[in-house]
Amino acid sequence: MRLRSCFLYTVAFLFVGTVCVMIAATMITGNNRAASVKRLKATLAAKGIVLDEGPLADQASHPSSSETPPPVPAVGKDTARQAYKDLAGPFMERNKTEAWREMYRLFQGDTPPAEWTDAQWKQMSTFMAENQDLVEAIRAMAAANGPLVQLEHPLRFDTSLEHLAKIRAMARLLAMDALVGGHGKDMDRIVADVEACLGLAHGVAQDGIVISNLVSIAIGGIAQNILRDAVVPGTLGPERTRALVDALGDAYGHDAFTRALANEAGMGMGAFEAMRNGESGDPQYGDVVLDRLYGSMPLRPLLDADAAAHAEAMEALIAASDRPYYQVRGEMEALQARLQEGFPFTRLLTRALVPALTNVLEAQARHVAEVDLMRMGLLLEEQYAETGRYPDSLNAIAEDLGEPVPVDPFTGNPYRYIPEGDTFRLYSVGRNLSDEGGSRDWQAGDWPWRVRNGE
Repeated sequence: MRLRSCFLYTVAFLFVGTVCVMIAATMITGNNRAASVKRLKATLAAKGIVLDEGPLADQASHPSSSETPPPVPAVGKDTARQAYKDLAGPFMERNKTEAWREMYRLFQGDTPPAEWTDAQWKQMSTFMAENQDLVEAIRAMAAANGPLVQLEHPLRFDTSLEHLAKIRAMARLLAMDALVGGHGKDMDRIVADVEACLGLAHGVAQDGIVISNLVSIAIGGIAQNILRDAVVPGTLGPERTRALVDALGDAYGHDAFTRALANEAGMGMGAFEAMRNGESGDPQYGDVVLDRLYGSMPLRPLLDADAAAHAEAMEALIAASDRPYYQVRGEMEALQARLQEGFPFTRLLTRALVPALTNVLEAQARHVAEVDLMRMGLLLEEQYAETGRYPDSLNAIAEDLGEPVPVDPFTGNPYRYIPEGDTFRLYSVGRNLSDEGGSRDWQAGDWPWRVRNGE
């Protein structure tokens, strides 16, 4: 009897002790989560972005600080969205035809436009003439300067983004049109297509999601390809050059990039909150059984610790988002290593959601370099057209830029500029930080405006 009593007391003691430990762990991790979320919100508030749990994306998408740009007027929003609705269907119908596939193969093939035959140029010119109505419609839609779609709010990880592929295809059509314009020395046509590409990139970036920002960056790359492939250096003229340099000055997208990261933070917080409230039966949160188990009371400390880690990681990303990449590259590499090796496997959502985001700051840095090089390259080429020589230093175009000459976002040092008589080299040393002399290889080399003037 005495032995049985001792056993019961022991079981009761262990049970009470376990409950106390669980309560203490839940309180500690809950407090840590709340503190991490508070720091995240403070970081966002310092950037003019209000983030609350609940319908997160509606609030995170819009800056509240007077220092941030005003929202696009409602008329522009409605015009751009309606234009996209009207255009998307007819565009995709034509996009499915064999004629389009054939032109895409020519456009994206291994043979550069400079080596196309007269028959290929005639084929492309005929194709663009037949589809000029679409080109004009895309230009008008881009000129509305508003978001192109209305995403459902609050934003979720399974939000449909099918419009991105369509808009990127529209940008490719503009590039094809610009090639025809360049072949016919129609500079106004080229400028209209480049400005429309920049408008599409701006519209996509207003989705407020990181993947949309990456597509926006890709469309910016299409604009650079237009200028590289369709424009003979120095042939734009001063007025067209000035118009493009000014338009490109609005193409950096820093604010939209920060707001997209804020929305990613909000979607992550929403996922954690759904698990905590037992609402994770929604397929956007993955395995329903695992999610319900992870959100149960016994595992609540693990969930809260994961939520705290996610908030801390997102705070670091957002705090770094508007600083030059060369200043934060080491921090991002350390965060990436910590996510891959330093976090325990129990940080399930943090390890799933954040690692890919640490790479987007590098993508943004590449975009900054791309825009800088386009602006400076166009001004250098125009100066040569006017004076017959390239300046000795980039400082000669600072006045035309309207600001100090920018530095390479990967190093913090001046961009490499080497005038060579009737040609020049202008490039970023790129992600490997090694000067390869201007070789065009983003993964292992430099990122140039042109490898050689005219190439």
